Amino acid sequence: MEPDLDVSDALLPTKRTPQETPTKPNQESQMQKMTIIALLLSSGSAFATDARTSALSDNVGITDDTDFMTYASRTDDVGDNAWLNYGGALSGAASWDGHALTVSGAEGAAAFGWYNGKGDSGYSAGIGLDEATNTLSLGGSYSMSDGDDDMAFGGSIDKGEEDIGIALGVSSRSFEDGGVTAWGAGLGYSGDIDIAGNYAMGTNLGDGGALTIGPAVGVTMPEEGDMALDLDLANVNLAGEFMFNDWFGLRGSVTAGVGLEGLTGGGDMYLSATGASGFGAAFAADGANIDITVDPSAVLAGPYFLTGNVSGHAVTMSARFDI
Repeated sequence: MEPDLDVSDALLPTKRTPQETPTKPNQESQMQKMTIIALLLSSGSAFATDARTSALSDNVGITDDTDFMTYASRTDDVGDNAWLNYGGALSGAASWDGHALTVSGAEGAAAFGWYNGKGDSGYSAGIGLDEATNTLSLGGSYSMSDGDDDMAFGGSIDKGEEDIGIALGVSSRSFEDGGVTAWGAGLGYSGDIDIAGNYAMGTNLGDGGALTIGPAVGVTMPEEGDMALDLDLANVNLAGEFMFNDWFGLRGSVTAGVGLEGLTGGGDMYLSATGASGFGAAFAADGANIDITVDPSAVLAGPYFLTGNVSGHAVTMSARFDI
Protein backbone atom coordinates (compact mmCIF):
# COMPACT_ATOMS: atom_id res chain seq x y z
CA MET A 1 0.00 0.00 0.00
CA GLU A 2 1.26 3.41 -0.82
CA PRO A 3 0.02 6.39 1.15
CA ASP A 4 0.59 9.66 -0.69
CA LEU A 5 3.31 11.78 0.80
CA ASP A 6 1.40 15.05 0.64
CA VAL A 7 -1.59 13.76 2.50
CA SER A 8 -3.26 10.74 0.86
CA ASP A 9 -6.44 9.04 -0.02
CA ALA A 10 -9.50 10.73 1.29
CA LEU A 11 -12.43 9.27 3.08
CA LEU A 12 -14.46 10.02 0.01
CA PRO A 13 -15.51 6.51 -1.01
CA THR A 14 -12.84 6.00 -3.59
CA LYS A 15 -11.59 2.85 -2.12
CA ARG A 16 -9.29 4.43 -1.63
CA THR A 17 -12.72 5.34 -4.29
CA PRO A 18 -15.75 3.90 -5.94
CA GLN A 19 -14.36 5.11 -9.16
CA GLU A 20 -11.49 7.41 -9.90
CA THR A 21 -13.01 10.76 -10.72
CA PRO A 22 -12.01 11.52 -14.32
CA THR A 23 -10.10 14.76 -14.70
CA LYS A 24 -10.05 17.41 -17.34
CA PRO A 25 -6.97 17.37 -19.57
CA ASN A 26 -4.00 19.12 -17.91
CA GLN A 27 -6.23 20.21 -15.02
CA GLU A 28 -6.72 18.86 -11.48
CA SER A 29 -10.44 18.50 -10.84
CA GLN A 30 -12.07 19.75 -7.67
CA MET A 31 -12.83 16.19 -6.63
CA GLN A 32 -9.19 15.24 -6.90
CA LYS A 33 -8.31 18.19 -4.70
CA MET A 34 -10.63 16.77 -2.08
CA THR A 35 -8.83 13.45 -2.05
CA ILE A 36 -6.38 15.08 0.36
CA ILE A 37 -8.81 15.36 3.23
CA ALA A 38 -7.19 12.82 5.57
CA LEU A 39 -3.58 11.83 6.15
CA LEU A 40 -2.77 8.18 5.53
CA LEU A 41 -6.39 7.06 5.24
CA SER A 42 -6.30 5.49 1.88
CA SER A 43 -8.92 3.18 1.75
CA GLY A 44 -8.49 -12.29 2.15
CA SER A 45 -8.22 -12.05 -1.62
CA ALA A 46 -5.57 -14.10 -3.30
CA PHE A 47 -4.23 -11.00 -5.05
CA ALA A 48 -4.20 -7.80 -3.00
CA THR A 49 -1.65 -5.09 -3.70
CA ASP A 50 -1.38 -1.48 -4.78
CA ALA A 51 -0.70 -2.55 -8.35
CA ARG A 52 -3.89 -4.64 -8.37
CA THR A 53 -6.10 -1.80 -7.17
CA SER A 54 -4.42 0.55 -9.65
CA ALA A 55 -5.17 -1.76 -12.58
CA LEU A 56 -8.80 -1.94 -11.43
CA SER A 57 -8.95 1.89 -11.08
CA ASP A 58 -9.86 1.48 -7.39
CA ASN A 59 -13.25 0.01 -8.26
CA VAL A 60 -15.12 -0.09 -4.95
CA GLY A 61 -17.13 -3.12 -6.06
CA ILE A 62 -14.04 -5.35 -5.91
CA THR A 63 -12.71 -6.01 -2.41
CA ASP A 64 -9.02 -6.13 -1.62
CA ASP A 65 -6.87 -6.62 1.46
CA THR A 66 -5.65 -3.05 1.04
CA ASP A 67 -9.18 -1.89 1.96
CA PHE A 68 -7.89 -1.63 5.53
CA MET A 69 -6.21 1.63 4.52
CA THR A 70 -9.67 3.19 4.27
CA TYR A 71 -11.50 0.98 6.77
CA ALA A 72 -9.06 0.17 9.57
CA SER A 73 -11.66 -2.16 11.07
CA ARG A 74 -10.70 -4.58 8.24
CA THR A 75 -7.09 -4.85 9.44
CA ASP A 76 -7.92 -7.97 11.43
CA ASP A 77 -8.95 -9.71 8.17
CA VAL A 78 -5.67 -9.13 6.34
CA GLY A 79 -3.48 -11.82 7.90
CA ASP A 80 0.31 -11.83 8.19
CA ASN A 81 1.87 -10.28 5.10
CA ALA A 82 4.65 -8.04 3.82
CA TRP A 83 4.31 -5.73 0.78
CA LEU A 84 6.73 -3.82 -1.41
CA ASN A 85 5.53 -1.30 -4.02
CA TYR A 86 7.22 0.85 -6.63
CA GLY A 87 5.51 3.35 -8.88
CA GLY A 88 7.96 6.22 -9.03
CA ALA A 89 8.43 6.10 -5.25
CA LEU A 90 9.16 3.14 -2.99
CA SER A 91 6.76 2.07 -0.26
CA GLY A 92 6.22 -0.95 1.92
CA ALA A 93 3.93 -2.41 4.56
CA ALA A 94 3.60 -5.25 7.02
CA SER A 95 0.51 -6.71 8.70
CA TRP A 96 0.23 -9.13 11.60
CA ASP A 97 -2.34 -10.10 14.23
CA GLY A 98 -4.74 -7.25 13.44
CA HIS A 99 -2.01 -4.61 13.16
CA ALA A 100 -0.41 -2.98 10.13
CA LEU A 101 2.43 -0.54 9.51
CA THR A 102 2.93 1.36 6.24
CA VAL A 103 6.04 3.29 5.18
CA SER A 104 6.64 5.36 2.06
CA GLY A 105 9.35 7.73 0.98
CA ALA A 106 10.56 9.95 -1.80
CA GLU A 107 13.25 12.61 -2.08
CA GLY A 108 12.84 14.89 0.90
CA ALA A 109 9.57 13.32 2.08
CA ALA A 110 8.41 10.38 4.18
CA ALA A 111 5.16 9.06 5.63
CA PHE A 112 4.25 6.42 8.21
CA GLY A 113 0.87 4.88 9.00
CA TRP A 114 -0.34 2.63 11.83
CA TYR A 115 -3.56 0.58 11.61
CA ASN A 116 -5.29 -1.57 14.21
CA GLY A 117 -8.46 -3.61 13.82
CA LYS A 118 -10.09 -5.96 16.28
CA GLY A 119 -13.61 -7.31 15.97
CA ASP A 120 -15.95 -4.80 14.33
CA SER A 121 -13.93 -1.60 14.88
CA GLY A 122 -10.51 -0.17 14.18
CA TYR A 123 -8.42 2.96 14.07
CA SER A 124 -5.50 4.42 12.17
CA ALA A 125 -2.92 7.14 12.79
CA GLY A 126 -0.34 8.66 10.52
CA ILE A 127 2.43 11.20 10.24
CA GLY A 128 4.08 12.68 7.17
CA LEU A 129 6.88 15.17 6.57
CA ASP A 130 7.67 17.01 3.33
CA GLU A 131 10.91 18.98 3.50
CA ALA A 132 10.30 20.68 0.15
CA THR A 133 7.24 22.50 1.54
CA ASN A 134 8.26 22.29 5.21
CA THR A 135 4.93 20.66 5.96
CA LEU A 136 4.17 18.31 8.84
CA SER A 137 0.97 16.27 8.52
CA LEU A 138 -0.86 14.39 11.27
CA GLY A 139 -4.03 12.38 10.82
CA GLY A 140 -6.19 9.56 12.04
CA SER A 141 -9.43 7.67 11.56
CA TYR A 142 -11.95 5.46 13.30
CA SER A 143 -13.96 2.86 11.39
CA MET A 144 -16.64 0.24 11.92
CA SER A 145 -17.46 -2.90 9.95
CA ASP A 146 -20.53 -5.08 10.28
CA GLY A 147 -20.60 -7.99 7.89
CA ASP A 148 -20.53 -6.43 4.41
CA ASP A 149 -20.99 -2.84 5.64
CA ASP A 150 -18.14 -0.41 6.38
CA MET A 151 -17.99 3.19 7.63
CA ALA A 152 -15.00 5.37 8.50
CA PHE A 153 -14.51 8.86 9.96
CA GLY A 154 -11.23 10.71 9.85
CA GLY A 155 -9.33 13.94 9.77
CA SER A 156 -5.94 15.54 9.32
CA ILE A 157 -3.95 18.64 10.20
CA ASP A 158 -1.19 20.01 7.96
CA LYS A 159 1.24 22.54 9.44
CA GLY A 160 3.38 24.50 7.01
CA GLU A 161 5.73 27.40 7.59
CA GLU A 162 2.88 29.90 7.72
CA ASP A 163 -0.38 28.08 7.06
CA ILE A 164 -2.42 25.37 8.76
CA GLY A 165 -4.79 23.07 6.89
CA ILE A 166 -7.59 21.08 8.49
CA ALA A 167 -9.67 18.37 6.83
CA LEU A 168 -12.50 16.07 7.91
CA GLY A 169 -14.12 13.21 6.02
CA VAL A 170 -16.53 10.29 6.15
CA SER A 171 -16.75 7.25 3.89
CA SER A 172 -19.26 4.41 3.65
CA ARG A 173 -19.50 1.21 1.61
CA SER A 174 -22.11 -1.56 1.60
CA PHE A 175 -22.43 -4.84 -0.31
CA GLU A 176 -25.90 -6.37 -0.68
CA ASP A 177 -27.65 -8.73 -3.12
CA GLY A 178 -24.75 -8.85 -5.57
CA GLY A 179 -24.38 -5.08 -5.66
CA VAL A 180 -22.50 -2.28 -3.93
CA THR A 181 -23.28 1.27 -2.82
CA ALA A 182 -20.76 3.79 -1.52
CA TRP A 183 -20.77 7.43 -0.59
CA GLY A 184 -18.52 9.96 1.04
CA ALA A 185 -18.17 13.60 2.00
CA GLY A 186 -15.27 15.85 2.91
CA LEU A 187 -14.62 19.32 4.28
CA GLY A 188 -11.25 21.06 4.13
CA TYR A 189 -9.89 24.45 5.13
CA SER A 190 -6.51 25.96 4.31
CA GLY A 191 -7.46 29.56 3.64
CA ASP A 192 -9.90 28.35 1.00
CA ILE A 193 -12.86 26.22 2.02
CA ASP A 194 -13.35 22.99 0.06
CA ILE A 195 -16.49 20.84 0.25
CA ALA A 196 -16.94 17.63 -1.72
CA GLY A 197 -19.13 14.56 -1.93
CA ASN A 198 -19.72 11.58 -4.17
CA TYR A 199 -21.95 8.56 -4.51
CA ALA A 200 -21.59 5.30 -6.39
CA MET A 201 -23.76 2.28 -6.96
CA GLY A 202 -22.96 -0.81 -8.93
CA THR A 203 -23.20 -4.50 -9.52
CA ASN A 204 -20.75 -7.37 -9.28
CA LEU A 205 -20.01 -9.14 -12.56
CA GLY A 206 -19.19 -12.63 -11.38
CA ASP A 207 -16.30 -13.26 -9.00
CA GLY A 208 -13.79 -10.94 -10.63
CA GLY A 209 -15.58 -7.90 -12.01
CA ALA A 210 -17.73 -4.91 -11.11
CA LEU A 211 -19.48 -1.97 -12.75
CA THR A 212 -20.09 1.22 -10.75
CA ILE A 213 -21.64 4.56 -11.65
CA GLY A 214 -22.41 7.72 -9.72
CA PRO A 215 -22.17 11.52 -9.47
CA ALA A 216 -19.73 13.76 -7.63
CA VAL A 217 -19.69 17.42 -6.65
CA GLY A 218 -17.05 19.80 -5.34
CA VAL A 219 -17.20 23.40 -4.16
CA THR A 220 -14.29 25.76 -3.47
CA MET A 221 -14.89 29.03 -1.65
CA PRO A 222 -11.67 31.09 -1.83
CA GLU A 223 -10.73 33.90 0.50
CA GLU A 224 -10.83 36.17 -2.53
CA GLY A 225 -12.56 35.78 -5.87
CA ASP A 226 -15.54 33.79 -7.08
CA MET A 227 -16.73 30.46 -5.77
CA ALA A 228 -15.85 27.47 -7.98
CA LEU A 229 -18.31 24.62 -8.53
CA ASP A 230 -17.39 21.31 -10.16
CA LEU A 231 -20.16 18.84 -11.01
CA ASP A 232 -19.59 15.33 -12.37
CA LEU A 233 -22.95 14.05 -13.60
CA ALA A 234 -21.80 10.44 -13.94
CA ASN A 235 -18.52 8.63 -13.31
CA VAL A 236 -18.40 5.07 -14.64
CA ASN A 237 -15.88 2.36 -13.72
CA LEU A 238 -15.89 -1.05 -15.41
CA ALA A 239 -13.21 -3.35 -14.02
CA GLY A 240 -12.45 -7.05 -13.97
CA GLU A 241 -9.79 -9.73 -13.70
CA PHE A 242 -9.45 -13.31 -14.86
CA MET A 243 -7.08 -15.99 -13.60
CA PHE A 244 -6.08 -18.36 -16.41
CA ASN A 245 -4.52 -20.81 -13.96
CA ASP A 246 -3.07 -20.94 -10.45
CA TRP A 247 -0.11 -18.72 -11.29
CA PHE A 248 -1.11 -16.21 -14.00
CA GLY A 249 -3.93 -13.75 -14.54
CA LEU A 250 -4.85 -10.52 -16.31
CA ARG A 251 -6.90 -7.56 -15.11
CA GLY A 252 -7.99 -4.20 -16.43
CA SER A 253 -10.43 -1.32 -16.18
CA VAL A 254 -12.03 1.49 -18.15
CA THR A 255 -13.30 4.71 -16.54
CA ALA A 256 -15.37 7.46 -18.13
CA GLY A 257 -17.08 10.58 -16.89
CA VAL A 258 -19.42 13.34 -17.99
CA GLY A 259 -19.19 16.69 -16.24
CA LEU A 260 -20.94 20.04 -16.41
CA GLU A 261 -18.57 22.99 -16.79
CA GLY A 262 -18.99 26.76 -16.59
CA LEU A 263 -21.41 26.74 -13.68
CA THR A 264 -19.66 29.72 -12.09
CA GLY A 265 -17.61 32.62 -13.35
CA GLY A 266 -20.15 34.00 -15.79
CA GLY A 267 -19.08 31.86 -18.75
CA ASP A 268 -21.08 29.52 -20.94
CA MET A 269 -22.14 26.12 -19.57
CA TYR A 270 -21.02 23.04 -21.49
CA LEU A 271 -20.57 19.29 -21.09
CA SER A 272 -17.15 17.69 -20.81
CA ALA A 273 -16.26 14.03 -21.28
CA THR A 274 -13.20 12.21 -19.94
CA GLY A 275 -11.85 8.68 -19.97
CA ALA A 276 -8.96 6.55 -18.73
CA SER A 277 -7.93 2.91 -18.54
CA GLY A 278 -5.65 0.55 -16.66
CA PHE A 279 -4.11 -2.82 -17.45
CA GLY A 280 -2.22 -5.31 -15.32
CA ALA A 281 -0.94 -8.86 -14.87
CA ALA A 282 -0.64 -11.12 -11.84
CA PHE A 283 1.95 -13.80 -11.12
CA ALA A 284 1.45 -16.09 -8.14
CA ALA A 285 3.47 -18.71 -6.29
CA ASP A 286 3.17 -20.42 -2.92
CA GLY A 287 3.17 -17.70 -0.29
CA ALA A 288 3.88 -14.85 -2.71
CA ASN A 289 2.51 -12.91 -5.65
CA ILE A 290 3.74 -10.15 -7.96
CA ASP A 291 1.44 -7.65 -9.68
CA ILE A 292 2.37 -5.33 -12.54
CA THR A 293 0.19 -2.46 -13.80
CA VAL A 294 0.66 -0.35 -16.92
CA ASP A 295 -0.91 3.10 -17.37
CA PRO A 296 -1.64 3.37 -21.13
CA SER A 297 -1.92 7.17 -21.04
CA ALA A 298 1.55 7.49 -19.46
CA VAL A 299 3.00 5.12 -22.05
CA LEU A 300 1.46 7.08 -24.93
CA ALA A 301 2.72 10.35 -23.45
CA GLY A 302 6.29 9.11 -23.86
CA PRO A 303 9.33 9.92 -21.74
CA TYR A 304 9.46 13.49 -20.45
CA PHE A 305 13.00 14.14 -21.67
CA LEU A 306 11.89 13.41 -25.25
CA THR A 307 8.33 14.73 -25.37
CA GLY A 308 8.09 17.28 -22.58
CA ASN A 309 4.75 15.71 -21.60
CA VAL A 310 4.11 15.50 -17.87
CA SER A 311 2.45 12.22 -16.89
CA GLY A 312 2.32 9.69 -14.11
CA HIS A 313 4.58 6.68 -13.75
CA ALA A 314 3.94 4.26 -16.62
CA VAL A 315 4.51 1.03 -14.65
CA THR A 316 3.62 0.14 -11.07
CA MET A 317 4.95 -3.04 -9.47
CA SER A 318 3.94 -4.70 -6.21
CA ALA A 319 5.12 -7.82 -4.42
CA ARG A 320 3.38 -9.51 -1.53
CA PHE A 321 4.74 -12.25 0.73
CA ASP A 322 3.27 -14.35 3.51
CA ILE A 323 5.09 -13.92 6.82
